[in-house]
Amino acid sequence: MVCMWVCNEHGYIINSETWVIEKPTPEPEKTYEEIKQMRAVAYVQEVDPLTAHIQRLRDESPVDEAKIAELTAKRRETVERIKAKFPYPSEEQ
Repeated sequence: MVCMWVCNEHGYIINSETWVIEKPTPEPEKTYEEIKQMRAVAYVQEVDPLTAHIQRLRDESPVDEAKIAELTAKRRETVERIKAKFPYPSEEQ
């Protein structure tokens, strides 16, 4: 059995089979299109249900404006969190 241990905060690994310290290879940077797709999936999973809930509340009588405002704020926060989690590559790259 081969065991791996992380040696430090830089992610170096000790392979117990060879007792060699291995340096991890960095993940390649995602392209604009890859990030766009990842955001789209996150929006469908996390934002669209909130939007549907808001719409259902608007269809009710009487309309619960306080709940709609709460869900709208939550949706805005969710969108910002998704943008922060999946940032587009900078124009310079």
